Amino acid sequence: MIPPLRDPIRPMPFAAAFICAPLLVTLLTCWMIVPVVALVFGGPVYVAVGLPVLLAITGRVDLTFGRFAMFGLLGLFCVCLPAAVYALMQVEPSRGTLEIISLYAVAGSIFAPIWAGTFAWLYAAYAKLNPNLTPVIERKANA
Repeated sequence: MIPPLRDPIRPMPFAAAFICAPLLVTLLTCWMIVPVVALVFGGPVYVAVGLPVLLAITGRVDLTFGRFAMFGLLGLFCVCLPAAVYALMQVEPSRGTLEIISLYAVAGSIFAPIWAGTFAWLYAAYAKLNPNLTPVIERKANA
């Protein structure tokens, strides 16, 4: 069960941190080439899986690198594991499909926690930078 919203979500810092987190990680580690490829192939997965996960936990859990990294990894495996099971349950399983899912799971297990943890760090920094920067999104208690 998801804990109740303790802190309101600030849209501008959220959007800035969401966009800048993978870009910052890639920029700082671009000399390894792998993060550049991970940004290209993992970016859509980050948007599709990471955005709902980060929206669900921001304001509900402490803004720590480790906590958000754990949720990033959990979100990745909540997608990769059912996809792998589905691929294996096919009448004629495609070997290529399972290999792609495995590649996303292995590479994602490195980058999903780093990107999600960096998001938490950037969001906290942006929110502290100017607490009155943007209006907040507050969910009603009765909703």
